[in-house]
Amino acid sequence: MAHYECKYCDSCFGSAVFDGDRVCIGCGAEWADAKILVEDDEDES
Repeated sequence: MAHYECKYCDSCFGSAVFDGDRVCIGCGAEWADAKILVEDDEDES
């Protein structure tokens, strides 16, 4: 599996809408620019 994280603050909590813009919950960066797809480690259970 994979999940999105913020490339600026490594937050994996996703995004929220603030004043009409989707932003990172951790740092407030614009989510369209900040999100990166991160592969999960295979050995984590």
